Amino acid sequence: MENSYDHGPSASFRFGRIVGDPFALATISIGLLAWIIAFVSSILSAIHGGFPNFAWWTLVFMLFCIIGVTVTVASDAERTYHVAVRWPRHLHHARHTRHPTLPAPADPPL
Repeated sequence: MENSYDHGPSASFRFGRIVGDPFALATISIGLLAWIIAFVSSILSAIHGGFPNFAWWTLVFMLFCIIGVTVTVASDAERTYHVAVRWPRHLHHARHTRHPTLPAPADPPL
């Protein structure tokens, strides 16, 4: 993330920031591909009947989420919106700590 702390007037939208970050590129690409698959399958299901109308709003919401992550990464605003985009620290800590009354989780098989 070049110019991470410079969010003034020089901050601009560049696709190079997405291409330069493999995690962001994979996240946005897989999300967009999954959205396209869901959109096409929703159209096919609506043509054949029985597709609930409220499900279209789910597709719109997910598209806005993908667009929001794309704009955030391409504008180099991850430092500003890291709480909304990245995995919250307290949840990460809770996943990797052992509760005193629960047994320790088993390690995944190799």
